[in-house]
Amino acid sequence: MPPALVGTWEGFHNCERIMAIMTAAGMPKQGLLNVADSGTVPGVTSVDDFRDPMQPCVGAVDQRHSHFFTPSGLFGSRDMNGQQVDDGPWRIVDADTITINGTPFDYRVDGDDLLLLPVDVGTCPDDGEWCPEAWKLMVAMPGMAWDRAP
Repeated sequence: MPPALVGTWEGFHNCERIMAIMTAAGMPKQGLLNVADSGTVPGVTSVDDFRDPMQPCVGAVDQRHSHFFTPSGLFGSRDMNGQQVDDGPWRIVDADTITINGTPFDYRVDGDDLLLLPVDVGTCPDDGEWCPEAWKLMVAMPGMAWDRAP
């Protein structure tokens, strides 16, 4: 029998949530970068496209996002268009820890809900360039339950 984690898990990227998570981690520019990448603000595909970076979520709409975990140990993410945007290996470390691409996450499957939390999030230069520490937060979306896809 495959682990409860195997399957597809759906959630939504939400501009306010992304900004709150990144700002709380001390990376507000990473918030802007990831909001632009998430498609949550129509017409914004780069940080330069924000009309007002101090109010980036004006006009934002939630966008579906999903993760999948295969029985053979492959992880992936799909954006709102169903395009794969992330990949790598995953494995179970212990009863409440997995690794994705070697990065540890606490996890809990509760019925049809998946909760993820990076084991630790360091800092990165908040210069608007992609940062692996921000990636951890975008994968987990702390505080949001991912729903098992039918």
